[in-house]
Amino acid sequence: MRAAVVGAGIAGLSAARTLVDAGQQVVVFEKAAGPGGRMATRVVRNVEKSRGTADLAFDHGAQYFTVRDPRFAAAVDQWERDRLIAKWTPRIVSFDGEGWEAVATGVDRYVGLPGMGAIANALAQPLEVRYSTGVDSLEPLTRAFDRVIVAVPCDQAKALVTGTPALETRLAAVTMKPCWAVLAAFEEPVAARFDAAFVS
Repeated sequence: MRAAVVGAGIAGLSAARTLVDAGQQVVVFEKAAGPGGRMATRVVRNVEKSRGTADLAFDHGAQYFTVRDPRFAAAVDQWERDRLIAKWTPRIVSFDGEGWEAVATGVDRYVGLPGMGAIANALAQPLEVRYSTGVDSLEPLTRAFDRVIVAVPCDQAKALVTGTPALETRLAAVTMKPCWAVLAAFEEPVAARFDAAFVS
């Protein structure tokens, strides 16, 4: 079977790796210049600082992840052995209208090394991924491949599945909620009593 996967985020890369491991031929199409989607690490090069220039890296999508599924736990164990990830033990607080309080520990949180993008880069390495290749319509792919997997955010997927009533109906019921991210760098570490915060 020849399969096309649209999107080189974690979902698309995982689907592609599963198919390749099962002996199928897979091509991944990704509109960005690299893999990761929400797991990508954005690097800003040669930023002027008081002590010269520096490259800055931002994990602006998923800042960490947790494990709840035993199948995913097996993959995470391997990533930890391969030093793609490490446990993260931050000071986390929760803010609401009344003030803030510490969030109880007991949940293992993981981060990519050196950034979250390392996980996607490792998943993509053995795959045929065509970067900077946007897909505007599934029609050319359905002619060239036996199966097509759409692994992009819902709003992008809606535009791709036009003309496929079953998928259009399912996606119409999904509402995307925006998440704003601010990428900020400071000359010195910020003297805060926490490393991360949930804001209610």
